[in-house]
Amino acid sequence: MSMTKSDAADSVSFATFRVAGGRLAPQEITGPLQTPPTAAYRKGEKIKLEARSPETVGKTGMWFLSTDEEPASRKAWVSR
Repeated sequence: MSMTKSDAADSVSFATFRVAGGRLAPQEITGPLQTPPTAAYRKGEKIKLEARSPETVGKTGMWFLSTDEEPASRKAWVSR
């Protein structure tokens, strides 16, 4: 896929930060970061990954944060 200058103006950027592990306790990540996650669960916890997906059980613990909008500058984005 090639990108032209006009395409560049319409591009969107986002980032995710994930922490996973069998003994992960999500609050131990949320506390030090002082940021609520986009999603978090413990191993064995019942979860619903998407609105239309069936309920499942987490095979490992997961804490993740996702940006879904592009701030005015990359510096502002990284400082989140």
